[in-house]
Amino acid sequence: MRERKNKEIAQQFQFFKICHSKLGGIYPNLEMNKQDIKKNKLDLEYQKNIQLLNAIFIFLTTGLAGFVGSFIFLEDRTKLLVGTSISALILISGYFVYQRVNKRLEDILNQIGKL
Repeated sequence: MRERKNKEIAQQFQFFKICHSKLGGIYPNLEMNKQDIKKNKLDLEYQKNIQLLNAIFIFLTTGLAGFVGSFIFLEDRTKLLVGTSISALILISGYFVYQRVNKRLEDILNQIGKL
């Protein structure tokens, strides 16, 4: 019984030596693993940017709705003009951030497509 166990261990060790020497080590598919890791990292970055995009939309809609809502019933035209211009600045800056994030999302998709 013990000899049989030792023989099995020797065969497993021999198989390990063959795999290690002929297949380039313990991880013969190391390049594929690196590629999968790269894809996973890009996927995580894509998900992060999607969440950022959602946060931008939430900020713009809730923030501006409340901000504009507070200026609707003002009788003073100067305060209304100031509020409208601040709202426009927030919208414009939000649009540029949206464009930057959207461009980054397209870049990530292109990088994933090339892998």
